Amino acid sequence: MTTDIAKVILITLCATLVVGCSINQRVLTVADIERESQITDQLFETDKAAKEERLNVDIYQAYTSYVEQSEKGDHFRSIAISRLADLELEAEFNDAEVAAAESLSEALMTIKKEQQNQIKLERTMGLLEMSLRDYPDLGSNDEVLYRLAMVSGQLDKHIRSMDALEQLVEKHKDSRFYLEAQFRLAEDAFVIGDYEGAAQRYSKIIEVSSNLVFYEKAYFKRGWSRFKMQDYKLAIDDLMKAVAYRDEKGKDKGRGAIEKDEHFDAYFYAIALNFSYMEEHSGLADYFRNVRSSKFTYHIYSELSDIYLAQKRYSDVVAVLTQFSEEHPGSRYLPQMEFRIVATWERSGFFDSFYEAAERFYARYNPSASYWIPEEKTKKIKAVMLAEITPLLRDNIFSIASYYHNKYQSTSTENSFELASKWYERYLAHFSEAALEDNVNYAYADLLSEKEHYEKAISHYEIVAYKDGVIVDQRAAYATVVLAERLYSQNVGEQKMAWQLRYIKHALLFKRIYPTDIRSERIVLRAVEIAFAGEKYQQAVNMAVLLEGVDSKSVRFEVGLIKAESLFNLAKFDKAEGVFLSLIQTLAAGDARKKKMEDRLALTIYRQAEVELAAGNDVVARQKFERIAALVGDSEIAPKGLYDAAVLAMEGESWLALIDYAGRFRSQYPDHERRDDMTKLLSLAYINAGQHANAAQILEEVYEIEQDSEVKRASLWQSAELYEALNDMPASIRTYQRYVEAYQQPFPQYMEALNKLTMMNDTIGDVRRGDLWAGKIRKADHQIDVAMKTDRTNHITGVATLRLAREKKAVFDKLTIKQPLKVHLKRKKDAMDWARGLYTTAYEYHSPEIMTESLFSIAEMYYGFSRAVMDSARPEGLNEDEMEQYEIGIEDLAFPVEEKAIEIYESTLSHVNQGIFNIWMQKSYHQLETIFPARYAREVKVDLYAN
Repeated sequence: MTTDIAKVILITLCATLVVGCSINQRVLTVADIERESQITDQLFETDKAAKEERLNVDIYQAYTSYVEQSEKGDHFRSIAISRLADLELEAEFNDAEVAAAESLSEALMTIKKEQQNQIKLERTMGLLEMSLRDYPDLGSNDEVLYRLAMVSGQLDKHIRSMDALEQLVEKHKDSRFYLEAQFRLAEDAFVIGDYEGAAQRYSKIIEVSSNLVFYEKAYFKRGWSRFKMQDYKLAIDDLMKAVAYRDEKGKDKGRGAIEKDEHFDAYFYAIALNFSYMEEHSGLADYFRNVRSSKFTYHIYSELSDIYLAQKRYSDVVAVLTQFSEEHPGSRYLPQMEFRIVATWERSGFFDSFYEAAERFYARYNPSASYWIPEEKTKKIKAVMLAEITPLLRDNIFSIASYYHNKYQSTSTENSFELASKWYERYLAHFSEAALEDNVNYAYADLLSEKEHYEKAISHYEIVAYKDGVIVDQRAAYATVVLAERLYSQNVGEQKMAWQLRYIKHALLFKRIYPTDIRSERIVLRAVEIAFAGEKYQQAVNMAVLLEGVDSKSVRFEVGLIKAESLFNLAKFDKAEGVFLSLIQTLAAGDARKKKMEDRLALTIYRQAEVELAAGNDVVARQKFERIAALVGDSEIAPKGLYDAAVLAMEGESWLALIDYAGRFRSQYPDHERRDDMTKLLSLAYINAGQHANAAQILEEVYEIEQDSEVKRASLWQSAELYEALNDMPASIRTYQRYVEAYQQPFPQYMEALNKLTMMNDTIGDVRRGDLWAGKIRKADHQIDVAMKTDRTNHITGVATLRLAREKKAVFDKLTIKQPLKVHLKRKKDAMDWARGLYTTAYEYHSPEIMTESLFSIAEMYYGFSRAVMDSARPEGLNEDEMEQYEIGIEDLAFPVEEKAIEIYESTLSHVNQGIFNIWMQKSYHQLETIFPARYAREVKVDLYAN
């Protein structure tokens, strides 16, 4: 607006306020101010343009200027503040204008609007707080406080909002906002868990006589507050008053208002919940005795039972429902509540209790019970009650009958059958018109048929199956055919003939009504089946011939199967085999029946083999056993047949045949439980057939699979020996090595294996590994108890020790004595001592060959040592006398050693007294001749010089 117009409006506004005060002394509202401002504004309307200019006058600015310029004591200033607050809230956000100016997206527009709204609310709250601050005693402050509470709440200033409401109820008890403020404060106390404070505030609401809106709610919420405080009786009183009040209000809504109003559900649930927290169920009954009103009892009892049911407190549910029955025997809901007892026990899984309850319920409320005989005044209500309970009773009776029917099917007990029959009969007695709809006749007929009460069963099947000579239920019609045939089979004489006629009648009708039904031809097949079931196999074969030409492949198959099985049972296995083969040929790949037929064919051939075996025709039997795997290798008995053929081949020493059978078995049935047995048989066959290489390999397999430790060890040893015999050194070494790693007992065989490993590694030129195994021999001998040793193990150990001694002697032999004499003399002596120690150890194993070699070698080292001393290099720089002295010293050093050598050579020769004469003794003799012939004639010493 223009400056002049704004001044005029402000002046006019102020003048109007002054005039109003002086003349009428009335309190103007903001509406009065606006109305009078509009009247003044009309003075300036001279044309349309002027009118449009007036519409653009900023009233908001006028109020703002007035508030800013007027004194705080000015009463109209408070009105202007209130109007400004209204204008703040009424201000609208111009979406289109802002979006066009700033090109805002929808999301940004939403944010912008939220920001604008926040600003509006904060300005409004500021104005309301200004009004309260500047005019604390204003009579209309209750509305200002109420508005401040609402605006603060919108700004999420909860504490400020509650404080405003608290001031309102304290200072303005007569305010029209008082009840709502108290209710909001009570709700806030309830939410934060101050249930006592909430209850007190709800009480203040209830105390107000003019309370209409919050009266019922206050009672309801005070009831919940008292529930939270665990004051259940007072809580129930409050909730009942809320229910009564609402019920009184709903009288004009007619019958059934309680059921239609969902608020009652919440009230009844809350009441029931309080009762559920009381220790005794009797509290519910006591309460309603004192109240003397039964209008709500059903609903509350019902809710309480539902609470217990949800908690799976089944006994409590039943206790509450039973209490209702005892306390309210005349209630129209009595049958429904007592049926709940039945349903509760059924849900609980306690079937005995369920059955007892169901039996009691049936006795009292079945449609023929005396309970339903009404007096004239109760005739209509009883009819309604019966109509309500009949579907429940009908379902319950059928449910119990079905339960015992199923139980009979699983247990076949007489009691289950009797109970199922009783409940089916009860159903038919009361609800026969619905029996076909509920399939009761058919179910009862099934039960009777399962119990083989065929005559009674067929009568119920016929009720379901036929109407006016036409089939109306195909299943039941077929059942009548089957049972008629069974009754024909069971009876004799005239009764047999009667059932034969009945069977033919039903069978022909079925065939005529359902000509394409596969069972139509099977009805005729039944005669063949029954002959077979009665073990009249030849009769079954004869009748089967009559049906071989029918069109139905399935019927032809069934007939052929019965014929084949009959021939099998007649021990005509050759003929049965032909029929089974033809049946298999009619089946496509993947047909589930094919596997079964192949199994039967296999068994038929197996029986033929057994017959041949019993007749002593072992070769023919073996061929038939083997033929099963070749013809129907996937059959269950085929592996057994091939195994039996292998056993017969073994018994007949047909090793090549056994190799063939065993090889096929292992290839064809790699996962069969007999595969390991067949592997053992195969090893036996290879050995006896002279196929040692194959035998060695298979024996390694036997070692892997065998459970018996002795057989396992023997298999590995035999495999190693076979490889050794084949001169397959790598394989033999590998196998002996596996043996020594697995078995250290028996000790002699373990030592033999180590010895073989030593020699074989020498043979292939791996001396290093030979030394390794020789070392293991000496270690094993050292660790074993002497009682476990044998001459052979001693010899093996001696040889191994001798082997190591030879190596050390070779080192000794290579050493020469150089200058400085002392160093090289010691080196030579140390080498001799090491080798001599090993020879001495070998000697102690008392093997003649080893003993003589050990003595000879020791003598050789002594002699070699003396020669090395004599041949050692002489020091340089000695004069003639010094050299002479040196030579004397050398001789003094060498001569005793040579003497020792001669003594040991002679000791070697002493073994001739033990009947031993070998190359080592011969070499000793020649050495003695060479070294010192003059002394050779002296007596030979027999003791061993080992030091």
